Amino acid sequence: MVTPGLTERALIEALDEPALVVDGGIVRLANAAARSQFGAGIEGRDVRLAIRHPQALERILAHRSSEIDAVGIV
Repeated sequence: MVTPGLTERALIEALDEPALVVDGGIVRLANAAARSQFGAGIEGRDVRLAIRHPQALERILAHRSSEIDAVGIV
């Protein structure tokens, strides 16, 4: 993945809910809500440090799009 630029950051920062952009199991971008929830240093780290919900993590790492009821992620 190319290093995220200002446009990508602006798009993710516009979201009110915590949002992460993950590539290769690494958090490339996190908006302010996600940084507040997961810590300011979450970008550049393994997504497994932020997401510990087994079903959510399985789908993220498998690059599968789906809906799950992920209660208590944090």
